[in-house]
Amino acid sequence: MASFYWYENDPDLLEAEKAAMHRLFPNFKLQRLEDGRLYWVGTVNPLGPSGGTWTLMAIYEHDHPNNKKLYGSSVRVYSIKPDLNELYKAAGGLPHVLRDSEGQLYMCTARQQDVDAGKKTGSEQSYDVTSAAKSLGWAVKWIFMVESWLNGDISPDDAFGHVF
Repeated sequence: MASFYWYENDPDLLEAEKAAMHRLFPNFKLQRLEDGRLYWVGTVNPLGPSGGTWTLMAIYEHDHPNNKKLYGSSVRVYSIKPDLNELYKAAGGLPHVLRDSEGQLYMCTARQQDVDAGKKTGSEQSYDVTSAAKSLGWAVKWIFMVESWLNGDISPDDAFGHVF
């Protein structure tokens, strides 16, 4: 009988996710929410000394991997510190953010066509899936652009083209 949780149905994908995160975001830790969703939590500092340290949470949806949405992937990246909802209010809006069903903001890290939700096989089984590592990489780029905009170094149009 199949499990409700993607990581129980596809333990190889979970191991691939762990390997990618260990390689690219070694300070992030894997944890589980009460509803069974897995998530990674850790800190990044894209601008170095001129920027802030962000605590991020990358949460897998129950049906990971998928690209069902127009924007985003089945890994949502939330900013815990700074609180994205507070930053949104203070800045008068932020480019490329979305709201979840609870009204909480998370980063729009990808367009639907950029999200891979399939599996390739070959001589070695490799995954063609938008992983937490890829989503966090896009989030780091988002933070870099937003901090550069908030510092007055670039305009939001230069960075993102528009504000959601």
